[in-house]
Formats: sequence, structure tokens, C-alpha cells
Amino acid sequence: VTPNLELYSFQFEPKSGPTLGGTNVTIAGQNLGKMIEDVMEGITVAGVPCRPHSTLYVAASRIVCATDASSRSQTGHVTVSVDSNHVGTSSETFSFVVSAFIFQCFLVS
Repeated sequence: VTPNLELYSFQFEPKSGPTLGGTNVTIAGQNLGKMIEDVMEGITVAGVPCRPHSTLYVAASRIVCATDASSRSQTGHVTVSVDSNHVGTSSETFSFVVSAFIFQCFLVS
């Protein structure tokens, strides 16, 4: 890793997903690691771990990861840590939301 490595601002989609997790978040930018191992343990979405899909990784420019479950509805930034040394944080936020369908199922039960 280059000592002066700078994580430029990156973009991500989608901007929300269910608290149950499993949302595939696509992160696009620059300097997002040379290998998937560089970012394997370093991605969080609103403070919740996001597990990268190695087969969808494009060196330095794209990561697709699946969110873990969130214990509650919450909103926060996406953070990418490359080699645990260089951290970038999104300018926009992601929101974990309770699915209306799941909520309705509980009301009917």
C-alpha cells in the first residue's frame, strides 16, 4: 500500500435497506484496495459490518458487500478501511429501516 494512499470520496447504492440485513451495497470510487483481502474486514454501513462478495470485487474501484442485520432502525455513513490503515467515509448516509411487510405480518399474527 502506498504510504500516501488517499481514499477519495466514494459513492454507494442503495441508500437504504431492511434491518434484517442482506442488502447488497455497491461502493464505487478510487483506491478501494488492490485485492479483496485489503477491505475484507473493513467495511461498515451505518456502523454495521458489510461482507464483501469476492467475485464482484473490482480492484481499486468497486466493492459489493452484503449488510449484516442491524439491531434497530438507524442511519449512518458507509466506511471503508483499506489494510486497516486508510479509512474513507461516505458523504451520504445509509438507513436501516423496518420493512413494512414484516411489520404488517406481526400486526396480523
